[in-house]
Amino acid sequence: LLDLALQAAAPERVSVGVCQQHDARVDADCTALLALHFPSFLSRVSLIHLPPSPPLGPVVARSRSHTLHSGEEFVLQVDSHSRFAFGWDEAAALALLDTSQRRAILTQYPPGFAFL
Repeated sequence: LLDLALQAAAPERVSVGVCQQHDARVDADCTALLALHFPSFLSRVSLIHLPPSPPLGPVVARSRSHTLHSGEEFVLQVDSHSRFAFGWDEAAALALLDTSQRRAILTQYPPGFAFL
Protein backbone atom coordinates (compact mmCIF):
# COMPACT_ATOMS: atom_id res chain seq x y z
CA LEU A 1 0.00 0.00 0.00
CA LEU A 2 2.79 2.39 0.81
CA ASP A 3 4.46 1.92 -2.58
CA LEU A 4 1.12 2.32 -4.37
CA ALA A 5 0.49 5.62 -2.57
CA LEU A 6 4.01 7.04 -2.83
CA GLN A 7 4.37 6.22 -6.52
CA ALA A 8 1.00 7.66 -7.61
CA ALA A 9 1.28 10.93 -9.50
CA ALA A 10 -2.03 12.02 -7.95
CA PRO A 11 -2.58 10.01 -4.75
CA GLU A 12 -5.54 12.21 -3.84
CA ARG A 13 -7.37 10.65 -6.83
CA VAL A 14 -6.64 7.05 -5.81
CA SER A 15 -9.00 4.98 -3.65
CA VAL A 16 -7.98 1.55 -2.39
CA GLY A 17 -10.08 -1.44 -1.37
CA VAL A 18 -8.24 -4.22 0.46
CA CYS A 19 -9.30 -7.67 1.55
CA GLN A 20 -6.78 -8.70 4.20
CA GLN A 21 -6.80 -12.25 5.48
CA HIS A 22 -4.59 -12.34 8.57
CA ASP A 23 -4.36 -13.08 12.28
CA ALA A 24 -4.31 -9.68 13.99
CA ARG A 25 -2.71 -11.26 17.09
CA VAL A 26 0.51 -12.12 15.21
CA ASP A 27 0.44 -10.36 11.82
CA ALA A 28 0.93 -6.66 11.22
CA ASP A 29 -1.98 -4.82 9.66
CA CYS A 30 -1.39 -4.01 5.99
CA THR A 31 -1.84 -0.30 6.73
CA ALA A 32 0.93 -0.12 9.39
CA LEU A 33 3.65 1.31 7.13
CA LEU A 34 1.17 3.60 5.44
CA ALA A 35 0.17 5.01 8.83
CA LEU A 36 3.81 5.80 9.61
CA HIS A 37 4.91 7.26 6.28
CA PHE A 38 1.80 8.61 4.54
CA PRO A 39 -0.96 8.90 7.17
CA SER A 40 -3.07 11.27 5.07
CA PHE A 41 -3.60 8.44 2.55
CA LEU A 42 -5.27 6.19 5.17
CA SER A 43 -8.61 7.90 4.54
CA ARG A 44 -8.40 6.61 0.94
CA VAL A 45 -8.26 2.96 2.09
CA SER A 46 -11.27 0.70 2.74
CA LEU A 47 -10.58 -2.63 4.42
CA ILE A 48 -12.24 -6.00 4.78
CA HIS A 49 -10.57 -8.14 7.46
CA LEU A 50 -10.91 -11.92 7.20
CA PRO A 51 -9.67 -14.46 9.74
CA PRO A 52 -6.77 -16.70 8.63
CA SER A 53 -8.83 -19.90 8.95
CA PRO A 54 -10.25 -21.35 6.95
CA PRO A 55 -7.90 -20.18 4.18
CA LEU A 56 -10.21 -18.74 1.53
CA GLY A 57 -7.65 -18.09 -1.19
CA PRO A 58 -7.15 -15.27 -3.69
CA VAL A 59 -10.39 -15.79 -5.64
CA VAL A 60 -12.56 -15.15 -2.58
CA ALA A 61 -10.37 -12.21 -1.52
CA ARG A 62 -10.65 -10.61 -4.96
CA SER A 63 -14.40 -11.11 -4.99
CA ARG A 64 -14.78 -9.56 -1.55
CA SER A 65 -12.55 -6.61 -2.42
CA HIS A 66 -14.79 -5.77 -5.38
CA THR A 67 -17.63 -5.11 -2.91
CA LEU A 68 -15.64 -2.04 -1.82
CA HIS A 69 -16.01 -0.42 -5.26
CA SER A 70 -17.74 2.93 -4.86
CA GLY A 71 -18.31 3.94 -8.46
CA GLU A 72 -14.74 4.91 -9.32
CA GLU A 73 -14.13 5.32 -13.04
CA PHE A 74 -11.18 2.91 -13.15
CA VAL A 75 -10.39 -0.29 -11.25
CA LEU A 76 -6.95 -1.82 -10.81
CA GLN A 77 -6.60 -5.25 -9.26
CA VAL A 78 -3.18 -6.23 -7.91
CA ASP A 79 -1.72 -8.67 -5.41
CA SER A 80 -0.15 -7.62 -2.13
CA HIS A 81 3.41 -8.09 -3.38
CA SER A 82 3.05 -5.61 -6.26
CA ARG A 83 5.44 -2.70 -6.72
CA PHE A 84 4.69 0.45 -8.72
CA ALA A 85 6.58 2.80 -11.04
CA PHE A 86 6.17 6.51 -10.43
CA GLY A 87 3.07 7.83 -12.18
CA TRP A 88 1.46 4.39 -12.51
CA ASP A 89 -1.99 5.90 -11.94
CA GLU A 90 -1.79 8.41 -14.79
CA ALA A 91 -0.07 5.94 -17.13
CA ALA A 92 -2.77 3.29 -16.59
CA ALA A 93 -5.62 5.79 -17.02
CA LEU A 94 -4.10 7.16 -20.23
CA ALA A 95 -3.56 3.65 -21.60
CA LEU A 96 -7.22 2.82 -21.00
CA LEU A 97 -8.42 6.09 -22.51
CA ASP A 98 -6.21 5.51 -25.57
CA THR A 99 -8.22 2.40 -26.40
CA SER A 100 -11.31 4.60 -26.97
CA GLN A 101 -13.39 1.65 -25.75
CA ARG A 102 -15.97 2.21 -23.05
CA ARG A 103 -15.28 -1.12 -21.29
CA ALA A 104 -11.61 -1.73 -22.07
CA ILE A 105 -9.48 -4.08 -19.99
CA LEU A 106 -5.70 -3.88 -19.73
CA THR A 107 -3.97 -6.98 -18.48
CA GLN A 108 -0.41 -8.00 -17.74
CA TYR A 109 1.46 -10.59 -15.76
CA PRO A 110 3.83 -8.41 -13.71
CA PRO A 111 7.55 -9.17 -13.58
CA GLY A 112 9.01 -10.56 -10.39
CA PHE A 113 11.17 -8.59 -7.99
CA ALA A 114 13.68 -9.40 -5.29
CA PHE A 115 13.79 -8.19 -1.70
CA LEU A 116 17.11 -6.49 -1.02
